[in-house]
Amino acid sequence: MGIRVTSGTFYKQYAQTVQKLKAEYNHSMEQVSSGQKFASAQDDPLSYYAGMKLDNLYMDADAKDTVSESVKNRLYQQESGARAIQEEMRNINTKLSFINNDSGNTDPSAVNTIINEFKTRSQTIVNDMNATYENYYVFGGNDLTTYPFQLDASGNTFTFNHIFPGDTAASKMEMTLVRRDHINKDDYMISDGNGGMVLDEAAYNKAYEKTDGGYIYSLEYKVTYADGSESTGRDAMTTILRAMSEQGHVDLGYGDIRVRDTLLDTNSGGLNMLTGITSDQVRKLATYDSATGHITGFKDAAYDNLDKYLMDSPVFLTAKAVFTTSDYCAKLEEHANSNDARTDMHHALGNVIGKWQESENRVSNTYRESGVRYALLENTQKRLQLKMDTYQDEYDDRMGIDPYEAIAKMYSDQYAYNAAMQVGSKIMQNSLFDFVK
Repeated sequence: MGIRVTSGTFYKQYAQTVQKLKAEYNHSMEQVSSGQKFASAQDDPLSYYAGMKLDNLYMDADAKDTVSESVKNRLYQQESGARAIQEEMRNINTKLSFINNDSGNTDPSAVNTIINEFKTRSQTIVNDMNATYENYYVFGGNDLTTYPFQLDASGNTFTFNHIFPGDTAASKMEMTLVRRDHINKDDYMISDGNGGMVLDEAAYNKAYEKTDGGYIYSLEYKVTYADGSESTGRDAMTTILRAMSEQGHVDLGYGDIRVRDTLLDTNSGGLNMLTGITSDQVRKLATYDSATGHITGFKDAAYDNLDKYLMDSPVFLTAKAVFTTSDYCAKLEEHANSNDARTDMHHALGNVIGKWQESENRVSNTYRESGVRYALLENTQKRLQLKMDTYQDEYDDRMGIDPYEAIAKMYSDQYAYNAAMQVGSKIMQNSLFDFVK
């Protein structure tokens, strides 16, 4: 009986030793597999939780780095779109100069060809404004379910479809170029003192200089909201300005997340690009509800700027050129020569050409700004990657293992465990009955 007690105690101690060796072996294998010193907080609470904090910081930096790459691609599409628009504007400008030269405007068929080219290139500009990246219109601020920019066949009505935050459908914003009647010389006739009438050339010329080839243009605004209701005039302009005030600030490791204006704005609206009016400039001229902080309207300067710079945008400058050259071509086909029509065309196209370079500069500013944002993101990515390397090094110091040491220890633990099992098998054969008892 004494022998059985002694044998039972021995085997119990042996079994505990084997279990301990097995646990150490398993722990070694887990370290080699995971590359981490600790499997749980109880192994070393301070180091474990410090490692967890570093891991969270690393994951945050990695997420920002991944999003930054996507935003860079979107900015590149914005830059490419603006550059393509500028290229079309240069082509139009070349044709404007050609048709404004008398040697290029004597043949009606040649003039008609230029008119059709104006319309085609204007449509191309609008198509370029519908540039996409993945499932997003980069100038439209919408997903691919809503086609943002359209131009009618005449080139006079420019439409922007936009889904405002909180709406489930798009609002349709229409901007239409309208031309009044040509100023009438009869309105400037005065008495010659002898019972006859003569033209007051000074008064007529002064009035004429305020026109585009004898015509005065204006823009009409109309909005059809998501619920089907409509507005015109200044109310419609308010809606357009609201769209132009939208921004896309994102936290990508640039700026202070607590101060929105320090974060990178990755949104470039198409109307902002055409007019050169930034979202910040629109917001500075906005009026706000003190309770909600929502925009309620805009100061007069905002409406004046919108009207002026839309009128001087490539879409409507080209529409003016189409109006003017079409009038001239009709007169040329009718009379074979029309000095008055040619004078009007020279004057009108001269005004367009004079504003064209500024308009092109406003568009080029968009891709310059996109380039600056792109460069900022690249620098931000470099900082994020440096942080990630630092976090990884700190993490490895606290939580990591030396792989060579870990593998050597694993094999050592394996040999110890296997040796214990071999010893146990010999003992178990000789005294199994006593062990069971």
